[in-house]
Amino acid sequence: MKSINETKTLSTWQINFTPEEKIISQNIDLIETFERLFALGYHKITHKQFVKGISIYSIFLCTEISKEEIESVLFEIIDYCQIAHIADYNIFNLEKDLK
Repeated sequence: MKSINETKTLSTWQINFTPEEKIISQNIDLIETFERLFALGYHKITHKQFVKGISIYSIFLCTEISKEEIESVLFEIIDYCQIAHIADYNIFNLEKDLK
């Protein structure tokens, strides 16, 4: 357990989300899921279609939370996500505080 005096480190994460049609049949509220994710820090989203019909959304998230905490927010769609730690700082060099 972390002590009160221990500071968290700002990190940048890349979350690749590859949606599949079965998400719709599972009645998963993607808007609510991503609103919870985006509330965790600064984010940027890119979209790529590599093969016809297969899309990948890359979400870059700058936050102080851990991978486990990100996974807990994405628990309903975690099987469709890959999460990678990119850097121990904000890769977008924002001047504003991300807290």
